[in-house]
Amino acid sequence: MRPAPELARRCYCQNSIGFCGFLGQVLSSPAPDHITGPLLQYAQASNLGFLPLRGERDEEYQFGLTIPVYGWTIDVDHFRTQAKNFFDHNNIGNSNAFLPLTIDGALIAGNELTVRSPDSGALGKRTSRIRTKLPMGMARSTAA
Repeated sequence: MRPAPELARRCYCQNSIGFCGFLGQVLSSPAPDHITGPLLQYAQASNLGFLPLRGERDEEYQFGLTIPVYGWTIDVDHFRTQAKNFFDHNNIGNSNAFLPLTIDGALIAGNELTVRSPDSGALGKRTSRIRTKLPMGMARSTAA
């Protein structure tokens, strides 16, 4: 994986409210592995075709807000990742054998709310998190 230019910042106001943000790009090379032997024969018998995998390129941004309230901490975050040549995997027939594949594009967006309690001695700190995520694939897929 080769990181591309990225920008990340975190700043705090006088009342300790924190703002954070991230903007970056990542390029991931495809796996160089290939299949041989009985697995290849089974895949060919299942009428599967193979094409080369392409490298995945992701563009991601995140931003969030951290708010302290009477010892508690509330974090609210939003993220969005747009990928080209998104890596995934698919099984062959009804088996436990999986092959990598690429999907032309993917968009993954979501929100997260995290609440952290103050340290209460014997009970320690407690954390509760709610996350929503919306993944979407675009266009055709290519098997390895």
